[in-house]
Amino acid sequence: MDTFIITLPPRQLPALRGWQATPAHLAYRLGPGPHLFRAEGAAPPRGGLMVVDDQEFSPLAPTGPLCQEVIRECQARSFSGAILDFENCLPPLEQIAARLDEQFARRGWTLLVPERYGAHAPHSRVMIPSALSGGSLQRRLEEGGDHSRARAVAALFREEMEKEYSAYAACFSFRREDAAQWERYGNRGRGVCIAFQGRHLERMATGALSLQTVFYQDDMAGHPMVETFYRLVREGADLAGEEIRRAMHDAWACSVSFKHPSFRSEYEMRLVVSPFGKEDLDVQPCYHVSKERIKKYYPLDLMGMCGKIGIGLEELVPEIIIGPESTQSKSILQDYLRDNGLEELAGKVALSKCPLRRPG
Repeated sequence: MDTFIITLPPRQLPALRGWQATPAHLAYRLGPGPHLFRAEGAAPPRGGLMVVDDQEFSPLAPTGPLCQEVIRECQARSFSGAILDFENCLPPLEQIAARLDEQFARRGWTLLVPERYGAHAPHSRVMIPSALSGGSLQRRLEEGGDHSRARAVAALFREEMEKEYSAYAACFSFRREDAAQWERYGNRGRGVCIAFQGRHLERMATGALSLQTVFYQDDMAGHPMVETFYRLVREGADLAGEEIRRAMHDAWACSVSFKHPSFRSEYEMRLVVSPFGKEDLDVQPCYHVSKERIKKYYPLDLMGMCGKIGIGLEELVPEIIIGPESTQSKSILQDYLRDNGLEELAGKVALSKCPLRRPG
């Protein structure tokens, strides 16, 4: 006899009595920290499978402790496994899938993962999406039979693509002391790396600022913005109305956080400035002139931003690393910081231990 898995919230569990089915409890989410959170106001579920979604996932800390929280909850609730209901496609979520895949297999538990995570979880069962579970917005509408609405949406996006929107980004990597990062972005190891506390950047990202995990894919299929547009269109939102306009601005802001899948190992986060549609943006653009071109950028007042959230610059910047091929003296850099009123940062300067060597 086949085993049926039925997903349902804890309050509907009594409806399964008499069924030959395994309950999958819609009661868990990955939230800030990141930590595992259980739905409030319901009795803790027992038995069956845990369903975990990623709608509030914050990829700004190691994933190992979070995976241990999932393991402990499964043990405490006698779950036989879990379903990773991940809509986003992010390197930290791939790490979570891979860790849980190994640990669940060791314990003989079941793990079900979305199709895009199958390569990272070889011991797990892969969930194949139905016709309406993925793909482009236009295709999803057409598959749902809403052809006229699909054509109108396609026309709207063609019109938007003819407009000129610009967003600006400061780029960060979760990879500390990574040889490829030093080689590609650290002046071949001769530069300096400034570390930032992600949790503080997250608090600073308001208004025209947003903190975005880079999405390593050729198109938007699978991106949460597709689901946002699909929901608005299916609910009858006016394509010329305010809701669609705000969503379109969010989509343009997200556009600077797409990168070819071949760069996935960079594990990147971006602080994005989206000046369009943000009348409250009080930062004026500046220009950098070089021999080849003129670049436009928006300077951010880090000291002022720290002040707004009640921290000092030394709390935002936990480390300054001198590159493995740099000729910069550590003591002189420390003197420079002290003489410029940054005494607290002077003690955070370190030399890289990356064994990067020039070819030849």
